[in-house]
Amino acid sequence: MTEKSPSAVKSLSLARLGAGEASGDVVARETGAAATACTIASIAGDPQGVVRESAAFLESLLHLWRLAGVDPETVWTELHARIEMGELSLRLSRSPTRTGARRMAPWRVATSKLP
Repeated sequence: MTEKSPSAVKSLSLARLGAGEASGDVVARETGAAATACTIASIAGDPQGVVRESAAFLESLLHLWRLAGVDPETVWTELHARIEMGELSLRLSRSPTRTGARRMAPWRVATSKLP
């Protein structure tokens, strides 16, 4: 008996989505399973697996957005805004003289992590 990979199981389930058999809960679980499979491939050091499972995750995520009535352009706009905010925060936290001295302003940002 052969065991199916997470992406193969997901593809079968997403094929049913076109037939109207998959609910939002099923697609949400499949999205989580694809993200987990991508993480496992990364931990295992399998670059081809990361590519394969990333594609499966993005495909599943697009289906989830469609079911939720979310326009992908809205998501990309949000992501762009977060990147811009992170870059701005990083620039504001740097000293204008770049001598290595830290600015002691109360608004100093100590990280470039996105919100």
